[in-house]
Amino acid sequence: MLSVYSRHYPPCPDDINYKRCRCPKWINGILGSDGAFIRRSAKTRSWEKADDFKRKLEEEYEANQQGLEEASRPKPVPVTVKEAVSRFLNSKRNENLADSTLDKLTTIFEKQFLSWATSYRLVHITEIATADLEGFRDTWTDGPLAKKKKQER
Repeated sequence: MLSVYSRHYPPCPDDINYKRCRCPKWINGILGSDGAFIRRSAKTRSWEKADDFKRKLEEEYEANQQGLEEASRPKPVPVTVKEAVSRFLNSKRNENLADSTLDKLTTIFEKQFLSWATSYRLVHITEIATADLEGFRDTWTDGPLAKKKKQER
């Protein structure tokens, strides 16, 4: 935490904590948790301007720290449609669903959805929007009740 203080000249009669004297203002303290001690001139004789400068230093430090954290954070690897379908079907298998239900899910996702996504050159799951899914649903040739049941799965 940084703080502003006055470096009083010898003829200044004011107390060390007095803010309105015309002596030079300085900033000192520790920035962040790494413990870097700073003592720097605010290059002003105004307490308000020195306080603004102190806030600017703290904001720059925080922005720098956030930039470093974001740079060090690994970028998420986009999940392919094939991998997403495989994960989904594995999770459904782990739910101990009936074989007939798993067969229907395999038909919908591995046979129909993957071939549809490949035909539209959709490689990553993030490329698929709601409108795309509605387009996939429009390719179904089933009756109304079968379409409804298929969508519920």
